[in-house]
Amino acid sequence: MDAARYLRLDGWNWGARAFDAVLQGLYATGLETATVDDVRRTVRDDQARELLYRLKLINWRFTEAQMQVVADVSPAIALPLEKFADLVGLWVQRDTETRYTVSPLIATLRGSNLPEECQRQVHLALAKNALKKRELGPEEASQAILHFVSADQQNKAASVLLLVLKALIAQGPEPVYDLGIAGYWAGVPSLRQ
Repeated sequence: MDAARYLRLDGWNWGARAFDAVLQGLYATGLETATVDDVRRTVRDDQARELLYRLKLINWRFTEAQMQVVADVSPAIALPLEKFADLVGLWVQRDTETRYTVSPLIATLRGSNLPEECQRQVHLALAKNALKKRELGPEEASQAILHFVSADQQNKAASVLLLVLKALIAQGPEPVYDLGIAGYWAGVPSLRQ
């Protein structure tokens, strides 16, 4: 069911509850089963499907290098470039010459189809990978923070956040494009603990 049909069936009650339901994709609950069935039907290889569900955890545009980081998490995906090539087109789209995105149908799935420990390890690997750059920009900092939180590594997320906030303060009162990092402390419940 699409968002418009959901709102129509709800009598066009456009309040906070309906707004939250649309943003959270609650209107698409029936779509999830159909999407998973479509993935199973079109991606026959189990490891290719697992790679797709791991890529979903990136939750951002990604490069082939990031795909490799995700594929290397134990248990490693064999022949990841071949598996990735099978996914590009229908389930993974090229965003730019060097970046990709996961299909919105996959990105909005609430479930993961991956064991929790695998999810944590993928998030941890992505967080560490984001910190490998010599200079940490807002995108890498945001990725590191969010992936550390998703890996249940709040102290590491807070450390990165504090480093970024310190750098923002050092830049002075000039407006800085920070991807909203300055508001993370208030917006991420697990960082307020």
